[in-house]
Amino acid sequence: MGIGIEKVKKALYTICDVLQEEKEELTEIDSRLGDGDMGISMDKGAAAVREVLDAYQWTRGCIQQGRAFHVRYAVKLQHAGCGKGSGKETGA
Repeated sequence: MGIGIEKVKKALYTICDVLQEEKEELTEIDSRLGDGDMGISMDKGAAAVREVLDAYQWTRGCIQQGRAFHVRYAVKLQHAGCGKGSGKETGA
C-alpha cells in the first residue's frame, strides 16, 4: 500500500505551516545566537516548497513506485517538464 503522495504532501504542507507561523520566534532565537535571519530564510524556503506543491500535478508516470519522495526530486522533475499532466519520465 505505501505511504502515498497525498500523505507526503500533507506532511510537507504542515511543516511549511509551522515554519511560516513561527517566523518571528525563529528570527528572535537566531538574533540571540546569529544574524537574525532564520525566520526569514525558513519563511522563504517554505514558500518555495508550497509553490512546488501547489503547481505540481502528481502523476504516476512522474513518481515511480518505490522511489522515496523528495522535494528536490519534485523540483527536478518539474524543471525537466514532468508534471502538469505531461507524462514525461526522467531517468533521475
